[in-house]
This record gives sequence, structure tokens and C-alpha cells, in this order.
Amino acid sequence: MTTRELLLCLAEGFDGVQAGRNGPWGYPETRVRNTAHWLVTFAWAYSQTGCSEYRERVRALADDLLSPATRPYGKGFVCFEWHYRGRGNGLIGQVWAMEALIMASAILQSPQYAEVAQQLWLAHPFDATLGLWHTLEPDGAVGGVHPTLNQQVWFAAMGLRLPQPRPSEVEARLECFLEHIHGHLEVAPSGLLGMQMALGRMDWRKRWERVVPALRAWARRILRRPSDYPEFTYRERSVGYHAFTLYGFALLKQQYTDHPLWQSPKLQRALRWMDSEGHKRALRRNPFAMGYNPAGFEVPFVLSMFRAMTPELMESCRWWLSEQVQRHYNPETRRFDRATPDPATLTARAYEATRLPDALLDLPLH
Repeated sequence: MTTRELLLCLAEGFDGVQAGRNGPWGYPETRVRNTAHWLVTFAWAYSQTGCSEYRERVRALADDLLSPATRPYGKGFVCFEWHYRGRGNGLIGQVWAMEALIMASAILQSPQYAEVAQQLWLAHPFDATLGLWHTLEPDGAVGGVHPTLNQQVWFAAMGLRLPQPRPSEVEARLECFLEHIHGHLEVAPSGLLGMQMALGRMDWRKRWERVVPALRAWARRILRRPSDYPEFTYRERSVGYHAFTLYGFALLKQQYTDHPLWQSPKLQRALRWMDSEGHKRALRRNPFAMGYNPAGFEVPFVLSMFRAMTPELMESCRWWLSEQVQRHYNPETRRFDRATPDPATLTARAYEATRLPDALLDLPLH
């Protein structure tokens, strides 16, 4: 089987969108996220097959995303049933919805979906001093600058995917982001990207984010109370999101092909570690990968954007793709429901493989 065949098999076996639970985080989600992911898969399947049924599913899922239930205030999307930080899932929850709407407009040749995405993208306040975005809750409440690296990178990438001609304000914000992001990167000597950004005036928040899990675990032991939701170390989170963050950078590189950022020593060190034995070992017991963040699909896409596809690199990509499938795909159910805390979300996230170049999509898996 090839990855292309597997993706088409997933589309054929689709039996409706199921809400996930945010992977190992365990927070009950609405159907927004997985609706968005499945929409992208069906858009790709339509481009591959020309099957009108897939196109109609794109339309139905796009209309679901724009229903009053998903945007009760007519602003952002409600991604969580409940979450102590807000129901919009920071920047990334809005990104996934925008990603799908932009794709729907392209497939259906209907601008209304992308127009909603553009309005929402521009509605997020931008801090030009930091080159970063504030969060925007579904009810329109503005939060602080989001300190998580992958969320900022993916939000920028969605700006680039807005259809042309884009407003000048979009271009200005993207250029500002690219000018500043190198200074925000926190990269360990090994090459591991820090989950949080190195933000001078926000260092207190970064430190607090690292201390809180340990304090909560200590308090539970003292009080002998079970945890409703798991706690994870900063390193666990950073390892688990390393490839996902670089996937966002790869999306940016698709259009900003010659930007000086790509030669950054920090970024190059992170790219080397991504395809290293050290990264592979770190993922073996990591709660976020590959049973939540599908690094087996993410790493090959990143490599295809940042490296020339030599025979050696092709074999490395084959390893990553095969590992993702062998660990988590169940041919009997046609779902990624093995060894994962969130089968609904991991199955939907196979959409990330739709961006692989043809040469990788057609590699026979081990």
C-alpha cells in the first residue's frame, strides 16, 4: 500500500465526523476541528478522483462549519465544550477552521468561505512590536499574545493561504512576523524546538507554564486527589510538537521560498534533529506522537520542502510514513485507532499527508 492509496481508503471508509478529545490533553472538543480536517481530505480526494460525491461532502462540511452552532456569536469558532483557557483553542483552533474554509472556496469556486476565513484572520489583533498575534475568543473577547510557537507559526501560514489578491494588511503582518520570529525561537543544543517562545517581556508566563504542571502534581500527591486531566513536562510537549511546528514553517516556505529565515542556524539545527535518531528515540514513549501529532506524515512533508530528495532521504521518508501507519492504522476499521488516546482526531489528522509530493505519496510502505 502507498500513502495515496491509504488516504483514498480513508475517504471511502468515512462514516461521519466524530468529535475528538484533544488527544492526550483530554479536553472534550466540538466537531469543528475534525470537520475541518475531513473537509481537506475530501477536497484532496476530489482533486485525485474527480468523484462528485467528494465535492459534495466538501460543500456539506463547509456549510456545517458556517452553521450558527459552530459560530454562535458570528465571530470565532467554538472548538471546546469547555476549557479553562477559552473555548476557541487559542490560535490553532481558528487556524484549522480557516484552513478548511480556504480549501472549500478553491474546490467549490465559491468565495464566501474564504471571505469568512479572511475576516477572522484579520480580526485577530496583531502586536507589531513582537510580530505576533493575540487570541480572539468565539465571543469576540481579545486575549493576550499567544506564547506557543506552533500556534503562531500556523496562524501565519494561514495568512499566506488566503486567496489573492490579499489585503495589504495581511502582507504587512506576515512580513513583520517573519522578521521577528527568529528572535523568538528557543532551540536546545540538540536542536529541539521549545514549545514556548523566548519572549522577553513574557518570560514570566513561559516560566509559569513550566512550573504549573509540577506544582499541580505535587498538590495532588499531598491532597491525594486524582487529576481530571493529565499533566506533561515541558520537554514532553516540546518533543511531541517539534515536527508539527516545523510543518507550519514548511507551509510558509512554500510561498516565501527564498526568505533569509530558512538559513537561520537555529532553524537548521531544529531541522537536523527532526530527522535524527535522537528524535526517533524521543518519540517512542511520547504521549503526543505519533498517536496524536502524526509525525510520520509531518516529517516527510517538512523534508520535501527543506531538503533535496536524494535516494537516502527518500528512504528516510519511507521509514517515517511506514512507522506512522504500522503503529496506528487499523486496516479492519480503516481508521487510525490503534495505540492512540483519540482515534477520531488521529484519523482526521491523516489529512496532513495530503500535502506530500507525488513521489512520497506513491512510495510503497514497508
